[in-house]
Amino acid sequence: MNKTKEIIKSDGSLKQKIKELIKQVIDEITTSSAAGSGEGSAGVPRVPTWVSKNKKGRPDVATVLGYTLAKPVNEAADPNAQPPQQGGEQGQQDPNLYDAKLDLSDFESKVSQSTLQNKSSFQNKIMSKIGNKQVQLRASKGYGQPEKDYLVNVSGISIDFYYEKYVIIVKGREQGKQKESEYFVKAPYQIKILGNAVVTPSVKKKQQQAPTAPVAPVVPTNAATKGV
Repeated sequence: MNKTKEIIKSDGSLKQKIKELIKQVIDEITTSSAAGSGEGSAGVPRVPTWVSKNKKGRPDVATVLGYTLAKPVNEAADPNAQPPQQGGEQGQQDPNLYDAKLDLSDFESKVSQSTLQNKSSFQNKIMSKIGNKQVQLRASKGYGQPEKDYLVNVSGISIDFYYEKYVIIVKGREQGKQKESEYFVKAPYQIKILGNAVVTPSVKKKQQQAPTAPVAPVVPTNAATKGV
């Protein structure tokens, strides 16, 4: 190690000093690994003590090169140490500043849940009034489409949001037609109940048809062979 001290004290360039120090570190690690010397188990490479901290009055390499170590690198870190805050006092919360982001998110979540509940309740209420009924209403077959009076056998109801407002959509089948459609109810939102939904003849015929019991085939008999 005396050679190291001489290199540090010499007037050579910084680059040359670093090269020599690196060479000595590698040499000592290799020697320690082969001989099993130093701290730790035998045969395990170790970084020389003189590289990282003072020992027996010898200056460490970092100090010689003009650096200051906040803590020796081979000293165990404090597990309870708090990481330094970036930006100084900017990391501290301003008591005069109110961040409404979390409260806004909570409010929007509650509004969304309340909207779903009210929407479901409204749909059930309308269905209880006109479900499976034949009604007359002012509507259009699609948002923004021409509107007129329809005679509809109601099978379902939905409440949907279109262009910044909610609309009532009646699902059902026009009288005399097989295919169901959606009817966007228009103002004044008055629905006249005419009676129970009417089943078309084709649908009624399918409902009335019932499977018949199979008839056993009749085996013809010959009078000449009867009783044989």
